[in-house]
Amino acid sequence: MKKKVTLEDILKVLNQIVKVNLEILDYSKQILNKLESSENEENNGSESNNENNEMPIVNFRFGEAYRVNDFLQINNPSVAAALVEAFKQAIPESNDKKIEIIADYIKREYQYPFMNDGTPSCGGYFLRYQKDSRFTDFHWRGSCDYMWSFPAECVVQKLGICIDTSNLAFSLLKAVGIPAKVCLGAVYETKSGQLLGYHAWLEVPYKGKQYVFETTIHPNGKNLLPAEVVYGKKMDVYYVKEAEYDEKNYREIKS
Repeated sequence: MKKKVTLEDILKVLNQIVKVNLEILDYSKQILNKLESSENEENNGSESNNENNEMPIVNFRFGEAYRVNDFLQINNPSVAAALVEAFKQAIPESNDKKIEIIADYIKREYQYPFMNDGTPSCGGYFLRYQKDSRFTDFHWRGSCDYMWSFPAECVVQKLGICIDTSNLAFSLLKAVGIPAKVCLGAVYETKSGQLLGYHAWLEVPYKGKQYVFETTIHPNGKNLLPAEVVYGKKMDVYYVKEAEYDEKNYREIKS
C-alpha cells in the first residue's frame, strides 16, 4: 500500500530546500533594498504597504536589467501551450478546479534543479554567436551564479527554482482569469525562530479563503495550504511575506 503523504512529510522536504537556499538565495532582500531606496528618494514620507506601479529592477540574468513583472508572461505562446498541456480538455468553469489543475500540473511536470553535490542549481551560462559550425567557440559568453528564468523557458526545460515556478504558475493562473500574487519572503523554523532561507510562493483565493500555492513542493506533497496555517506558526516552519507583486503592482510589506 502506498504511504499517505502527510503535512509533516511536506515540511521535511521544504525544510531541506530552504536550508540550502539560505546559502545562495538573497534575491528578496536585494529587491526590497532597491525598492526601499527608490521610495526614499521619491517620497521620504510615503506610507508602507502601498502599491507601487514602478516595479523594482533586477539583473538576475547575464547583464541585462528587467523589471520584476517582466518575468510574468501571461500572453506568451509557450505558456498558452502549457495551459493546453495542463487542462488537456476544456477549461472548467470553477475557479477552484482551475487552481487545482494548475497546482497539480506544476507539481507533476516541473522539477527543482540540484547540482551534483545536492545544492540548488541557481546559476546559468550563456553562449551566443558561434565562430564555427561545430559550436566550439563563441563571440560572447555570459555567466551568473543566480538567475531567474522566464516562464516560457520553464515550459521548455521543465525545471525551475522557486521564483521561476512561481512566476510560471502566476502566468498560467492569470491566463485563465485567476487573481494571484507572487510572494517573496523568508521561512523560519517555528520552534527556534531560526531563519532557514528566502523563498518565493503564490497566494490564491481558494475555497473561499486565501491559500498559499507552494510551487516548490513536488511531486508528492500537497502544494495548496491555508494561508493562516502557513503564516500563523501552526507548522514546523512558518513564512513571513516581505513583498508581493502581480502584473501591475509591487507591494513591500513591513512588519
